[in-house]
Amino acid sequence: MKIGSFPGDDTHLMTLVLNSRARLHLLVIPSETKRGVALTLMSQAADSRNRRSASDLLDKVAAPA
Repeated sequence: MKIGSFPGDDTHLMTLVLNSRARLHLLVIPSETKRGVALTLMSQAADSRNRRSASDLLDKVAAPA
């Protein structure tokens, strides 16, 4: 197993590269995020029409109303 990170990477995105070379992109949601908000974020991130980065999705939640 190899693990690495890069300074320019999105803080809220973890990319796993499997032996088959398939890539899995995982949204990293802070543990203090309310359950309903986290479910909404996961749904938005998994939507094939989504073009926003993981950080963009989480910034919308963190922005003051």
